[in-house]
Amino acid sequence: MNSKGHILYKRSDLDAPDSIKDANGDIVLGLCKRCNRGEAELEEPCTPKAAQEFSTRADVALSYVPVILMHLDTDTREMFAKVLQAARLLPALFTISELVETCWMSDKLAFGLEGKHLLHPSDKRVQCELYGKKGLIAEGFLAKHDDGRLSVRGTT
Repeated sequence: MNSKGHILYKRSDLDAPDSIKDANGDIVLGLCKRCNRGEAELEEPCTPKAAQEFSTRADVALSYVPVILMHLDTDTREMFAKVLQAARLLPALFTISELVETCWMSDKLAFGLEGKHLLHPSDKRVQCELYGKKGLIAEGFLAKHDDGRLSVRGTT
């Protein structure tokens, strides 16, 4: 990680795009894994893609929670909305870890580790919204697959 928070692709990264490699497969251009900034743009602070999309769509967060959940308290509805919004930014099938990171990038105070919320995500906070009788999985908004990955209902 550099001083601006960027995590650059390395040769050992199998998911590194071919566009930043030379003919030998060596990484020749700096590209951030989190925000997709490259070369000259790396002087700007890292703003992960999920956080960029959240900041432009914050006004519609609650629209992700259907009317059927209006019986829940406001805090629960807002957390459901944040988790569902993060889930919709991910690929069709995603891991809980990917969801935790995306949620944390969108709202570090809500999804951060207590006392260190700006530095580390808390998987427990997201899992509280997923599991249980009134969780997003039980309510039918997210589906859990046999391999442990999740998906937003109706997308797979």
